[in-house]
Amino acid sequence: MSVDQRLGCIKSIGLYYRELPLLQFPVFGSLYLTSSAPVNAVRLDDHFCVGPLTAPYYWGRGLEQSAAIEPAFVFASVDPDFAQELSNDVDDKDASEEDRALNVKFRKRVASCVEMWAVAQQFIEKIAPTSRLHPSVLRVLAAPSQGWTDQVEALKWLLNDLAKRWDVLELPGESAYQPEQTGEVAEKLDEIEAIHRLKGHLTDLLRCGHDGWVSSDRWKEVLARYRLEYSRFVESVVESEECKTEEDKVKAVEKANRLWPFDQR
Repeated sequence: MSVDQRLGCIKSIGLYYRELPLLQFPVFGSLYLTSSAPVNAVRLDDHFCVGPLTAPYYWGRGLEQSAAIEPAFVFASVDPDFAQELSNDVDDKDASEEDRALNVKFRKRVASCVEMWAVAQQFIEKIAPTSRLHPSVLRVLAAPSQGWTDQVEALKWLLNDLAKRWDVLELPGESAYQPEQTGEVAEKLDEIEAIHRLKGHLTDLLRCGHDGWVSSDRWKEVLARYRLEYSRFVESVVESEECKTEEDKVKAVEKANRLWPFDQR
């Protein structure tokens, strides 16, 4: 598609998205058919009810599994793939002039899409004020949906990050969480941040859930790409550690495995 066509699609999505916050629901959760209502479901009408939240990556990615009613900050905390900014740490020193020109053109297209979605969000009731929250606050609010509460250390990192910015963000009073300042704790928190950045990268690249779930029909395709990314990551860690001995290399590989967010090797 051309840039204008892409922007037109994003505009249409934004206009449609404006209608969603107008819907009123008594509770958060997932939509179910009344004919197969779970225990303690809240009835909406003769056809639908609201029951426990079921993330789409547990059972499948069909539309019916994605019909969830969640707080606005859950949606505001993650941009759709067509509106995500590109990383600036791209090494193109060995690229040809033609490839560099294509890369610049591509980045301009992506930047236009990001800007269009940012504008569209400001006209969406409930999402607009939430999207203006500082990322440190938004991450804490959306922590359970993003997998940040799976580990105590990860939650500590979130609270530590918020505590450091408490005064800058002009939050009332003082942070109830007082972070530990030892070198060992700081190193652990840095690793947690690296793990979540890597998990986000892999989730986007492989189109999987934050727990690594993929559908069975995509397993072979994803596994091949996954193992390639894993080998590249291990190589990059070994190279960055500047290993001089075999023992140093073993430690570097151990560090890479410690940072790698998923079990499959």
